[in-house]
Parts: sequence; structure tokens; C-alpha cells
Amino acid sequence: MPSVVPKMSDTPVRPRILVPVDFSVCSHEVAAEAAHLAGGVGGEVVFLHVVAQPPGLPDDVIVRPEAGGAPMSVHEWLEGEAASEMPIYLEAVRRMGVPGRTEVRHGPVADVILKAADQEDARYIVMGTHGRRGLARMFLGSVAEQVVRRSTRPVLTLRSTHKAECAARSCATCTSGQLASTSQLDAEEQG
Repeated sequence: MPSVVPKMSDTPVRPRILVPVDFSVCSHEVAAEAAHLAGGVGGEVVFLHVVAQPPGLPDDVIVRPEAGGAPMSVHEWLEGEAASEMPIYLEAVRRMGVPGRTEVRHGPVADVILKAADQEDARYIVMGTHGRRGLARMFLGSVAEQVVRRSTRPVLTLRSTHKAECAARSCATCTSGQLASTSQLDAEEQG
């Protein structure tokens, strides 16, 4: 009786490290740590930015981001601007010899991160945390905390370290990396 040799795939599946980024200054440190981890396990890094729907604005609201520019939905505007910021993370990991790719999705941030981790079959989730406490945490919440509590996958959180050059007084009040579209929508909402 002939022996059966299992068929091996031509391309081995690399372990994936999912890295949610919020474009803050500290996201670059998280990206570097994730690249080190991916390099150690022969993996690839998948950078994910989740566009949260602005409160009170439906996805189908049409805006004209630039005078004379083409009209588009709020959702398209936010996703497009986020996508244009993602290549900087790829460049950083590729310099370290680690493959990577980017994704931009929208929805409730923690939910989308967890769903992406499942869809990517991520071995790890590596994310930063600003370490908010008190009222800031109560009002802004902690995406990292929600992900840690609900994830079935290992989650590595890296706490931000305040730097003198940061505009915020502390990492807990950080708004660095906020996209221009998000700032404009916040200003519109506040009147």
C-alpha cells in the first residue's frame, strides 16, 4: 500500500500581529515594538486604524471637505484621510525587514479591532494605551481595556510615556495625531 504524503502549501502562513493605531505620536513606538515581535516569530504586521463614526452624524451625510472639491460622505472623507496616513507605519517596519500591510475600517473601535483580529487570525494584538484615569477615562473610555477584557487572543499593551515635546500635559490628555477631518467635524458639532 503506497504511503500518503500530506500536501504542503507553497507559501507558509506567517503569524500576524495586529496593531491598532490612532496616529498619536506614541503609535510609532508601538509600531516598532510590534515589528520586533513580528521579526522574532517570523510574522507580519497588520496596522489597523478604526474610524469611529462622529456622534450625531450618520454615515451618509454629504460634505465638501475642500472648497470646490468633490462632495463625499463623511465616512469616505474620514477613511480616505486615515488611509493617507497609514504608509508611514509600513515604511518603519519595512526598514526593520518585517513585512506589513495596512487597513482602515470604521465602526465601534473595540468591536472592529476584535473582529479584525479574528478575521486576520492574529497571533497577537499589540496596542498602545494612554493610561487615562478619573474623568478622562470615564468620558473617553479605554479602548485598550475593552480589547484586553474581551479578546480571546493575547494582547500586549504598551503604556505611553510622556515626552517633553508633546503638546498635551500628559498622555491622558493626548490628542496628537488627530486628523484634520476629525478636528473639523468636532468643531462643526460644537458649533
